[in-house]
Amino acid sequence: MPISTGRMSGYTWADIIHLPHKVRNLTRRGYLLKTYNDGKILKARVKTGDGIENDKIDVVHPVGYVSHVKASKKTEVITLDIGGDSSRRVALAVIGDREYHPQPDEGEAFYYAPGDKKIFLRVKMAGDQQSRADGGDGGGSNDSGRPAGIHMDGSDQVISAKTTKSFSVEATEGINMKTDKHIFEGDVLIKGNLDVTKDLRISDEGYKPGDGPWADGHAEGAAASLAQAVAHGPALADLIKLEDGVVTIAGDLYIEGDLHVDGVVTAKDFVRVEG
Repeated sequence: MPISTGRMSGYTWADIIHLPHKVRNLTRRGYLLKTYNDGKILKARVKTGDGIENDKIDVVHPVGYVSHVKASKKTEVITLDIGGDSSRRVALAVIGDREYHPQPDEGEAFYYAPGDKKIFLRVKMAGDQQSRADGGDGGGSNDSGRPAGIHMDGSDQVISAKTTKSFSVEATEGINMKTDKHIFEGDVLIKGNLDVTKDLRISDEGYKPGDGPWADGHAEGAAASLAQAVAHGPALADLIKLEDGVVTIAGDLYIEGDLHVDGVVTAKDFVRVEG
């Protein structure tokens, strides 16, 4: 039966003849050769099939997420021909290098740095990890034993957060912070008790050793000497008290200098004059 060259329902017979080829090549696997990030969205040069290359095709990402991975002979991509038209080809997904993919457990998701799976934000649902490891509900999938919750690791890189508004952290059971040095720039308001298990020092104002009273904070040597001298003695506030206009000194009084008294000196015992 001869094949008509006329159009049928908007398609030519040539279209129908090439339909299996178009359907078979609608999606392709390939490799990322180059990435362009100088435009509004990422574009890529990819290689698919037997030496087929496309340059500056759109790289499709979900809204709110974008990732730029290093191009290499092992960086995999999947392309899609929109409407079956190879001239409208896009990079539908960039798989990347399989060597750097994390291995998530069941109920776990990773947001990781392309090319370095040691830098990540990890979310894991709580569940019966032992059951999954034994091939129970997990269908035989392995479980690493990583704890459930939300965790992040910056490896040897910096982690920072910035906002022009407030930054809030709330945890019912406590907040643990461990570092060699804490630095606070600005006023510090503590709504509760301040418990210090070691020394407390206020620059240029005072020094409070863990086992003694406040000492002068201007000179390190003087502060250390004073702290050592009074470390095991009573605090000054415990020795001098003011009640109803009467000052009581509970201890010996040594005066190096003149003593001027405008009033009567009353002694319960006697006055001893030395020298």
